[in-house]
Amino acid sequence: LLDTIASVVAPQEVALKGTTTYEIVVSAEKKQSRIEQIVSNFEKMGYKVKVLPGKTIKKISVGSYLTKEEARDSLEIVRKKLNNPEAYIYPLNN
Repeated sequence: LLDTIASVVAPQEVALKGTTTYEIVVSAEKKQSRIEQIVSNFEKMGYKVKVLPGKTIKKISVGSYLTKEEARDSLEIVRKKLNNPEAYIYPLNN
C-alpha cells in the first residue's frame, strides 16, 4: 500500500529553471534536527522528500508537480493516507 501511495505522489525528478512546481508541503520546521527526523521518516515510507529553501523556516515537501491540478489530486491522497489535513500546496519558483 505504501508503494502505491509513494508512486502516486512521487516528486518530479527535473524542474526547469524559470518554471513553477507545485509542492505538497507536509511540515514546516526551524530546527535542523527536526527536519532531519521528518525527512528520514518520510523516506522510510518511500517518499522522495524535498526540503524547500527558506530564511528561518524550511518547508518539507513529499510531492512535486508541474501542474496545480496534479498537485490537487495528490494532495487529497496525502492528507488521507498520512492523516495530515494541514498538508497544502505551495507554488515554488525554480
